[in-house]
Amino acid sequence: MMLINGSNVLIGIFIFVWLVQMGYWVGLFIRMAWKFNPFLSGNTTNLTQPQPVSVIICARNEAANLAKFLPAVLQQNYAAGFEVVVVNDQSSDQTAAVLQEFAQQYLHLTVVNITEQRKDGGEAAASGKKQALAQGIAAAKHPILLFTDADCYPASNEWITLMTQALNKPAELVLGWSPYLKQSGWLNRLVRIETYIAGVQYLSWALAKKPYMGVGRNLCYTRTLYAQVGGFAGHGHLTSGDDDLLVQAVAKGQYAVSICINKKATCYTYAPTNFAAWWRQKTRHLSTSHQYTAKHKIFLGAFWTSQVLVSLLGLVGIYLAILGQNTNYLFLYLGLFFMRWVVQGIIHAGIKRNNNMDTQLVSWGFMVYDWLLTIYYLLLAPSVIWQKKQGHKWR
Repeated sequence: MMLINGSNVLIGIFIFVWLVQMGYWVGLFIRMAWKFNPFLSGNTTNLTQPQPVSVIICARNEAANLAKFLPAVLQQNYAAGFEVVVVNDQSSDQTAAVLQEFAQQYLHLTVVNITEQRKDGGEAAASGKKQALAQGIAAAKHPILLFTDADCYPASNEWITLMTQALNKPAELVLGWSPYLKQSGWLNRLVRIETYIAGVQYLSWALAKKPYMGVGRNLCYTRTLYAQVGGFAGHGHLTSGDDDLLVQAVAKGQYAVSICINKKATCYTYAPTNFAAWWRQKTRHLSTSHQYTAKHKIFLGAFWTSQVLVSLLGLVGIYLAILGQNTNYLFLYLGLFFMRWVVQGIIHAGIKRNNNMDTQLVSWGFMVYDWLLTIYYLLLAPSVIWQKKQGHKWR
């Protein structure tokens, strides 16, 4: 009797968290699969006159990546004109020499050299990458600011055009998409799946007019917006957060945000090649999450928690149903799992059809990685809390 009563409680909790999960997928993430949403493909009509753009890249010891990827940025096709500002932040390799050679060939390249961290108390004295970004923005000449990283490259020479097309009034910030390149190995697949799920989350919330983050590898906003939210002043002491905390400031100010995930506007980069490197990267990125608004913490926490509980409680429930020879409960658990995966598959297919995100990841094998993501979410939260006390370094 106790086993049956316990099973009833367990299945009640399981159904509740299952409904929470389905609420996210059917009520929120399905927005990414809506065929009629113009921002999913970037096929929007620019309502404003195209303006010159400053592309800003921060680099520290990135000589090899700059030599390989910078030409794809410098050779963009943008009718209104653009400049590329590369901030060489205290590099000790051949970054300066590589940039000097490029500057001789491309007149629209500006190089800003930082030899030491400023101590004057101004915004440029911010920690880590934010210092470099602040100086890059100060050196930029144009009203539109477009950001990527030294280890990234745009998928086409239309990147600037497509990102700025989405920058229509009232939107003054555009969230782009920056996946990892496909390589061999289970870790690469897991990293790409996690990045894909994170992308679906932040882009869906932006479509719901509740943006909470973006990625600095593909981000665009106006200089006016940067000034209105105070730049990085509110979080300059933190190493990370140049992208997500700025989006948080934009959300608090209720400024309009757009997205652009046209395949031609994608910025690609290479994934970490070992688990330790990926873990350091994720904990660094998530170390700023304690600065999010309470609303965003609840929304994100509910998704992560429900993901973990659906998997763990479902596994326990299946075990108890088999142990108690209760075929009704067994089929109920299996049926709800299957229904969730079917709904996810339909939404993934819609996302792939509309915007070519990395949904080749999503196959029946995704169910296996769904369990790995559960373990990842379960372990990451305490790690982030611990790492928050330790601090992080940029490069």
